[in-house]
Amino acid sequence: MRDLWRLTRRLSRHWRLLVGGALALPISRLSSIAVTLTIARGLQSLETGEHATLMPKLFGWIALYAAVGGVAGFFERWWVGVLSRRFEVGLRGELFNALAAQPQSFHDENRTGELSSRVTADVEALRMLYGPGLLHAAGALIVLPASLWILGRANLELTLWLALPMACMAFGIRVFMPRMHRHSHDVQESLAEIGHCAQESFAGIRVVQGFAREDQRTARFTGISADNRDKQIQLARDRGLTHATVQGSFQATFALVLFLGGTAVMQGELPPADLFVFMDLSMRAFWPLIALGWIAGMIPRAMASAERITQLLDRVPQIRDPEVSAAPPGPRGEVRFEDVSFTYPGAARPALQGLRARVAPGTTLGVVGPTGSGKSTLMDLLGRFVDPTSGRVLVDGLPTDRWSLRDLRAAQGLVPQSGFLFTDSWRANLSFGREALLEDDEVAKLTRLACLEETVEGFPGGYDQLVGERGVTLSGGQRQRTCIARALALEPRILLLDDSLSAVDAETEARLLRHLFDDVRGCTKVISAHRLSAVAHAEQIVVLDAEGRTADQGTHAELIARPGWYRDTWQRQRDEREFERL
Repeated sequence: MRDLWRLTRRLSRHWRLLVGGALALPISRLSSIAVTLTIARGLQSLETGEHATLMPKLFGWIALYAAVGGVAGFFERWWVGVLSRRFEVGLRGELFNALAAQPQSFHDENRTGELSSRVTADVEALRMLYGPGLLHAAGALIVLPASLWILGRANLELTLWLALPMACMAFGIRVFMPRMHRHSHDVQESLAEIGHCAQESFAGIRVVQGFAREDQRTARFTGISADNRDKQIQLARDRGLTHATVQGSFQATFALVLFLGGTAVMQGELPPADLFVFMDLSMRAFWPLIALGWIAGMIPRAMASAERITQLLDRVPQIRDPEVSAAPPGPRGEVRFEDVSFTYPGAARPALQGLRARVAPGTTLGVVGPTGSGKSTLMDLLGRFVDPTSGRVLVDGLPTDRWSLRDLRAAQGLVPQSGFLFTDSWRANLSFGREALLEDDEVAKLTRLACLEETVEGFPGGYDQLVGERGVTLSGGQRQRTCIARALALEPRILLLDDSLSAVDAETEARLLRHLFDDVRGCTKVISAHRLSAVAHAEQIVVLDAEGRTADQGTHAELIARPGWYRDTWQRQRDEREFERL
């Protein structure tokens, strides 16, 4: 409940809407009660004979109350509706921002479907509580006391009898509400599991179809859906019992009013007009209670959602801006590794150990080594996606943890190993790091640098061709080169190529490297690769061993002149290239 109350306090940010709704709501609800009392006055006038002179005035008052109540009713719903939607948008934005700020390790450990569920289904559960739920709860706090006060003045004994079914309803809600809370939490978790299974299956549809495992994935999805069905049935059962308790109490109220009130009228103890008031106001008093029963079923789900949301909002990112950043003006592109080591949480050994290197501005550092030697970890350290376990990574003489994340990453152009593209046009993907879409001449220049002229000429839509989800309409090499063009569009001071030429053929690789070294000047380049030809022209090459240690370091000529992993690998790859030419 504490998490729910904490999120409820956010409504004060929209205090103008709260004040507007608080003013309109009592006017709307009390106007409807005034209509009931005016009609009762008219019925009474029929008994006393005053109807001839009183009826026109009463009709006028009824019209006035109805008009005022109608206008106020419109504004109460409008204000509360806008309030809940603004709360929803604000919370979704804050939650999305909190997720985007989390390090890569967090997203590796948490399933995409579950995180998506928190941004969508959990926020929607809270919006329902703060929209319709708030409206009905506030209405009940006005109508219920006012109705009971009027009924008590008319006949206190009959009013007290109404407390019996109301107590039954309150008892039922008290019994079923904890159970609904538990089942609501289970349902939310199950929905997240469904979303994750669907997202994973559709994202990997090529693998699913390639291994002919459609039936297996369908069976798994069906099993998860069946589990969700069972949890939904349990929740629906408790909601149904709560609803039955509320409706039964409601019907019992009318039975009491008809029996006791009708008896009192026949005995002359209660005027017929007051019986009408009892009938009408009993219904008006009980409908808010029914709404409260509905809200009671909504609160457990909202509590479960609030708990899941606050867990994310309270999570402090491991990688965050320093309290005072001190980025040098105009990055030069100098990079230094001072005895840098890094160990992933739970890993048995470090991924990188004791790395020392200095990369002068405008030069190129090549990073090579066997699979698992820490090449991608080195790239992550430069972009500060992780912080070193020991040692320091410096950019322009300043440790990366003293840069603001925005400034540090804005100075770099990252080409990740995965070659990820967004579901958008090719131009939009190239412009991703820019504030506005690139012009045609800028796109043409990047197309040439990334050796994509022939690819783009084959696009029916040209630069605005949609590339499909995650760039599925492009080959692996085309995706990698598009990512290189996207990084170059930023005109970065440091270009990070994380094994981003692995899907490119040798001829295209040679052309692309020529463009990078000849046309992209003044930019520091850090290139990790499995093919040594990608780093052969680098001013400095670091060779990592399988334990993440620096096995050798030097220029290409120096490394092939002495025995070791680099020379052996260069000779083997050279022989493979010669064999392919035959």
